[in-house]
Amino acid sequence: MLSYESPPATAAAARTPLRVWIGLTIAVVLDVPVQLIWKALMIKYRDPDRGPKYHSADHSISWMFHNHHQGMLAWFVWQQARWFLRELRTWALMSLFACQFFDWIWVLGNADLSFAQPFTALSYVVVSTCAVLFFHEHLSPLRMAGIAAILFGVILVGSSEHKTTDIELPILKEPT
Repeated sequence: MLSYESPPATAAAARTPLRVWIGLTIAVVLDVPVQLIWKALMIKYRDPDRGPKYHSADHSISWMFHNHHQGMLAWFVWQQARWFLRELRTWALMSLFACQFFDWIWVLGNADLSFAQPFTALSYVVVSTCAVLFFHEHLSPLRMAGIAAILFGVILVGSSEHKTTDIELPILKEPT
């Protein structure tokens, strides 16, 4: 049976390398425009004058499916896909998703997942603030309390002991 030996935790291991902080910052910074562009795209999609000609409000997908109109359903899905593929925002989103993907691969190669993942919750805080500024959304006191809890949680995770330094692959040994 294979066993896992984790490297010993030391005081030096609790310090997070600058490259990890940079990668985590990039992850949050990339997520903010992704969410804002996505919302703006969906606002345009729902606008009858700027969205696709055939919209989900015009044709019920469930009606098409239940009445065995798969050809009509396929046509409807194709019309929606064509509309999205013609939008510059869709391509901006795909590009940002690709950047997020490669940044996250890099972060996970340099940090513990249990340490890195909670930091991405900071994008909730920034996105919520931007939603108020750009989309005139309302933050209720309950939502603000939730955002404060997220901030508090990130502070707790950031100050916790972790092994995020020069991560080495686990050493697998055969028991003798």
